[in-house]
Amino acid sequence: MKQLVVLRLYENKLSGDIPLELGECSGLKELLLGANVFQGSIPSSFGSLKSLEFLDLSRNNLSGTIPAELRKLSILKSLNLSFNHLHGEVPIGGVFSNITGLSLYGNDYLCGGTPELKLPACPVIHLKKPKKPLHLKVILIIVVTGAFLCSLVLIIILHMIKKPKWLSSANSFEDRLLMVSYEYGMCGGISAEGDIYSYGILLLEMIVGRKPTDSIFSENLSLKMMCKMALPEGLIEQVDPHLLVQSDDTYKEALVSLAKIGVACSSELPGELTGIKDVIVELLAIKRRLSCPQGITIVTQN
Repeated sequence: MKQLVVLRLYENKLSGDIPLELGECSGLKELLLGANVFQGSIPSSFGSLKSLEFLDLSRNNLSGTIPAELRKLSILKSLNLSFNHLHGEVPIGGVFSNITGLSLYGNDYLCGGTPELKLPACPVIHLKKPKKPLHLKVILIIVVTGAFLCSLVLIIILHMIKKPKWLSSANSFEDRLLMVSYEYGMCGGISAEGDIYSYGILLLEMIVGRKPTDSIFSENLSLKMMCKMALPEGLIEQVDPHLLVQSDDTYKEALVSLAKIGVACSSELPGELTGIKDVIVELLAIKRRLSCPQGITIVTQN
């Protein structure tokens, strides 16, 4: 591997994480992995590729932030990271100061970098001001409360809806397909399972800031599938950056728990959907953890 000089795997439908071992190819000059379906983050070990001149990771499903180590590659002439799902601050220096050799198009949540890139400024985190983290927790508590109220509405709907008798006796493959279409509202009907499914998708939309109809999703990658694959360790990389101003563990655990609820409620098979009573129990638990983390009591004045 250390003798490898050129690796061109462009447009080969390769998937999974980018192998970390590539960071050990000290003689590598060209690494072209564009137009595949790689996911996960860009390995920070690429910062050790001192001989690298061309790096193309465009048109994949990569997420996370851009490793600052890449700016140390002094002879890197071209860096193409366009059309991925990268977010966060763009490093300054090295190839990131050469806008003619840098392509970042199609990453909607990048910020900072050199002024020539014309990216929005990154949000300033005031760690010394306790009111801001508290404000964010209040926002998340409101979101949880809203989800709880939606769950109560679903309970009422559950008691009002009656499933047609023909669905209960569906045995053939065609009947089951029609049953799934009916349950999720594709045939114009209303069902309890369809409402729970919609609730789960809505919850995932709020967490990651994306819609199921966004261009990044296809038959091979849906909103629910992306969140399910990311849980639990990689979920934070997929969360809407506007919800990531705070790095508190309790806050992050609450986001992960909410995503788990969304995934459980958005199963493609009606029989595998989570019961709404279980959802309410978990939402109340999340709200309690956010309201009073680590034994801290919040006192307010009228």
